[in-house]
Amino acid sequence: MKAKYIVFGIGFFLVGVISAPQARADALRIIVNSQNRTKELSRKFLADAFLKKITFWEQGDLIVPVDQDSESDTRKDFSEEILKKPVAAVRSYWQQMIFSGQSIPPVEFDTEEQVVRYVGSHANAVAYVSNKVALGSKVKIITLK
Repeated sequence: MKAKYIVFGIGFFLVGVISAPQARADALRIIVNSQNRTKELSRKFLADAFLKKITFWEQGDLIVPVDQDSESDTRKDFSEEILKKPVAAVRSYWQQMIFSGQSIPPVEFDTEEQVVRYVGSHANAVAYVSNKVALGSKVKIITLK
């Protein structure tokens, strides 16, 4: 009888562990200015845009990635799910890029509301926010493929 409960408990735990990353990814919304013609992005394109390996939208405009504070849970989720690196590794990447004179990191804001306002007022901006923040009409959600 105890073995049945142990097997059930292990199964329940595994389902939670396997589905946890997907739950975090679902909590992220990728947003752009409502005037941006882009409707969907690949995760690779998004990661490359935030690491400034890609710097132009398909239509030729400069991409303006917008980050959140490095202590933000949403940034942690984005870094792990999209960039496939912890926040500390991304910070290290940017230190190397700055030191070598190759690039500077994305603009960073303290709150998600500030991120939404910035994206709403900058036509080429792209950002990520949690599903808890209100978006308004000046930004739209982009689908990840």
